[in-house]
Amino acid sequence: MKIIMHYPDTDEGKKELACQVSHIHGKTVLSFLCSLSCSLEQKLLLLDQIKEAVSKAEH
Repeated sequence: MKIIMHYPDTDEGKKELACQVSHIHGKTVLSFLCSLSCSLEQKLLLLDQIKEAVSKAEH
């Protein structure tokens, strides 16, 4: 199977693609957290830990 990808050429297009990708990643993480069989408090703790790890990775 061959897949042809057309990436944006402009800076604006690249920025929009990055925004859409990060939105989908965020929704995927939240969906995964919601599917876990742990308590709401544990889910919130995991979410806080994820946010902290992302914040550290950005710096």
